[in-house]
Amino acid sequence: MSGAAPPPASTQLSESGYAAPPSLPMYLAAFVVTGCGLYAATQYLADDPFSRLIFGLTILGFIVSFVSRHQNVSPRNIELPALIICGCVFFTGLISDQPFLAPASIGDDRHRSLAVLLTWLTVFRSYTLINDGALLFCCVPTIALIGLISTNMTDESLISTFILFVAAASFLMVHENFLRTRGSRPVQRRVRTQPSMVGSQLQVAGVCVAASVFLANIVVVPLRNILTQVQVSAGIPTISRANPSTTTVTPVNIAENDQVRIGNGPVSQSDVPVMRVQTELKDPYWRGATFDLYTGHGWKNQLLSSRPLQPAPGTSPEDGGVVRDGNVPRAFTFDVPATPVSRVAGPHAMVRQHVLLQGASFDTLYAAAEPRKIAMLSSSATSDDAGRIHLDSATTNMEYEVVSEVSTANPSVLKASSGAYPEEITRLYLQLPSDQEMVSRWRQTARQVTGGERNAYDKVMALDRWIGNECKYNLKADAVPEDQDVVDTFLFKQKQGYCDSFAASLAMLCRSTGIPARVASGFLTGENDPIKREYIVHERDKHQWTEVYFNRIGWVKFDATEFAENITPEDGTKGPRGKSLMAFLFGRGWLPPIALAAFIAMLAYVIKVEVWDRLRGRRRQIAGLALPENNLAVVAEYEAACAMLATRGLGKKAAETVSEFRERVHLALAAWTDAQSHFDRLTALMILSRYSGQKSLDDDVHLAREAATGLAASLRAVRRRDIESAVSAGSAVSALEAGT
Repeated sequence: MSGAAPPPASTQLSESGYAAPPSLPMYLAAFVVTGCGLYAATQYLADDPFSRLIFGLTILGFIVSFVSRHQNVSPRNIELPALIICGCVFFTGLISDQPFLAPASIGDDRHRSLAVLLTWLTVFRSYTLINDGALLFCCVPTIALIGLISTNMTDESLISTFILFVAAASFLMVHENFLRTRGSRPVQRRVRTQPSMVGSQLQVAGVCVAASVFLANIVVVPLRNILTQVQVSAGIPTISRANPSTTTVTPVNIAENDQVRIGNGPVSQSDVPVMRVQTELKDPYWRGATFDLYTGHGWKNQLLSSRPLQPAPGTSPEDGGVVRDGNVPRAFTFDVPATPVSRVAGPHAMVRQHVLLQGASFDTLYAAAEPRKIAMLSSSATSDDAGRIHLDSATTNMEYEVVSEVSTANPSVLKASSGAYPEEITRLYLQLPSDQEMVSRWRQTARQVTGGERNAYDKVMALDRWIGNECKYNLKADAVPEDQDVVDTFLFKQKQGYCDSFAASLAMLCRSTGIPARVASGFLTGENDPIKREYIVHERDKHQWTEVYFNRIGWVKFDATEFAENITPEDGTKGPRGKSLMAFLFGRGWLPPIALAAFIAMLAYVIKVEVWDRLRGRRRQIAGLALPENNLAVVAEYEAACAMLATRGLGKKAAETVSEFRERVHLALAAWTDAQSHFDRLTALMILSRYSGQKSLDDDVHLAREAATGLAASLRAVRRRDIESAVSAGSAVSALEAGT
């Protein structure tokens, strides 16, 4: 009896040629862990094309890693090319004088540059996750990213992201521990007879998360109080959770005047958040003012008469009507009356919006059209006939709630709109310049574009698409000369500009066909925060668009920039829509395309060496044998059966003879006698066909195919882990017998 203990099953497994199969739940948990770090980074960097590129490459990386591990690809064939590419990218980034595969807005910000570097390292790692240790290490770069970004960004979504990370990381560690210790369990318990452990592992992970959140809330309250006391004693200004902008940079001024100029030349706006809106509306625009009179170089609002807003009945302080929504007091609720110009006559919905103005000074309240009721602390505001709500004095950090009467008319309803327009509408919104030659050119163009359309909606859509296809969006477009009309120059000469030129052109082409139209000024929807269920609106979201009047419905928004290509140079500020991915990659010089080409080459190399060459190598090896056709067919069936067994952990070793491999397969398939007999028969036929020197008959080929088909059918319902468990049990029994 030997005194040496038998080696653990997991060691025997690796020595026998069985690699641990990839666990899909573990890869999914690792992806969630990695995604939490990348989400925090992309929120901080705030660049949509960069975010799409990062997440797309990471998803591809996890797929490549999972497939590579499933196919038993050597780690060196993955890690070495990835390391070389990563080093090249890092080096070229150091020597480049332009932001390299990074948002142009990072500039010289070292924190953002470090976030970009960590993000790319995380992306490259996703292609090398071919063992459980690498998957567990995914927690480290995510912790680094969240830690770095939480020191520079106070967005509360990071808390939810961190909780999700803790949950996924807890499951990742629990599941990895289960997989690692599974081999040491009693051999009598077969894997296929064990109940699934994923549910219990999720429960353990849930308990870990609950305990983490509980302990965090116990610690955070006294810690917050201590920090607050330290700040107060040191004279450091504190930050209000309800109003994070009170720390802040000098606010920008945002105003809606009664007259605006358009086509003034290059536009530059910052990424400063100026407004947060909570609402159930999907992709709304936040309107501040509208204009009716086109001057050739701008717009005027002729509805200058305004009236003070009156508190709604029962909501003034005299009536005891102070209203509170949580901790936000709203001492005044105002009714905004509908006028002949602002009335919504068709299908509509009353939609509530909670708005926080921050980081800027405002003289106008913004809301989805048409506002009907406003609740706010200020006691003085006015509205004009077009629906603009003007404050008596500019304000910062204001909070208010508005209820808007939003049209819900769909295209079929809009197409059915017909009849004579009201006199108030035709008087104001069909005005055209006095230059008849220019107006005639507009009419002729509009007729050509809308010639086949029979209703106002289809005509407007045709004009909308035509402008977007003919003209380019460019924040750096030159100013229109003073002696030229902006719309005429934009449509027929310059053919590039920004939102004000697009909006004015669509409005005037509509008017030239007898459809009332105007220009509205305000903000685009902004960045959607799904966790806090709010839109974050930046200064760069300032925008102009076109509104078209439909009889018995009201005003409907159209935006010709949606169809236009953005050709703004990369050193410019981002326009109303994010830059395209191709512009992001190919608009920064020669380095990004070279890095992308190198990455594609690395991926193609791995696919060629580990997949294509293996398949072709086996075929060439068979084809290179000096054997008759039937003999080659039998050998091919055997090789195909060996490839099928390899996917279940029974790969043939390079130094292993055919007989040795048959014995190992015979032992592994002890529980599946049908599969044993099929493989034994196929092996015998292959030995005769390849080594006997005899010519195989058609019957031999038929028998080989039957054996290969029978083997595949016998193992169709058998999983890799079932065979692995059977081998582990057999090895343990053999070791026990040898010891006795």
